[in-house]
Amino acid sequence: MKKLLITIFITTFFISSNAFSQTQKIGRLGNGYKGAKWGMSPQKVKDVLQNLTLKNEDKSSGGDTYLTFTVGDSKELTCWFYQNKLYYVQFEPISEDGDDKGVQAVLIALNKKYGTGKNLTGYVGGLLRVPLFLVVWDDGISEIKLRMWDPKEVFAKLGYGTYPSSTLKILYTSKKIKSLKERTEKEEKLRKEKEERNKKLKNIEGDI
Repeated sequence: MKKLLITIFITTFFISSNAFSQTQKIGRLGNGYKGAKWGMSPQKVKDVLQNLTLKNEDKSSGGDTYLTFTVGDSKELTCWFYQNKLYYVQFEPISEDGDDKGVQAVLIALNKKYGTGKNLTGYVGGLLRVPLFLVVWDDGISEIKLRMWDPKEVFAKLGYGTYPSSTLKILYTSKKIKSLKERTEKEEKLRKEKEERNKKLKNIEGDI
């Protein structure tokens, strides 16, 4: 009986340790931005980021709440919420152009903290369709992107004469909540389209 209990204890210990290790590995990007973790309410985020200055609190056109904080003198941090749950953070660490050394320092710091990111430079995004300097980290729970206009491309194609360091953004995303948001919005869009089709059909049936 004693040997059986010891065997059960050892087996349970190793299973628990392995599960903990896997959890740690999956969550290596921190599950949010510093103390602000995915799923937190706007008030909770304000509490954990109380050392920052709250600049603005509002709702987007889609109804999502967002908080904008001032970091230091001119840096900005914006936290976005879906159904009152934190799911997206945008940090703009450099406010002026021409700071190539500052950009390199940010990239080195991110690689040191999270490991070497995946370089996807050349991706074209945004309303202006500008080629981007893009590095991505992903642990299955969170995704972090370092994104900036690609200096080589904007110099050559857009005639932009200054290193575009003010376009640098660090984007933190909860993959689970973002997926839920996109799925819910897609379902709502399909529901409205179906209602519109049924409404038109009803009008036509009434006319014939």
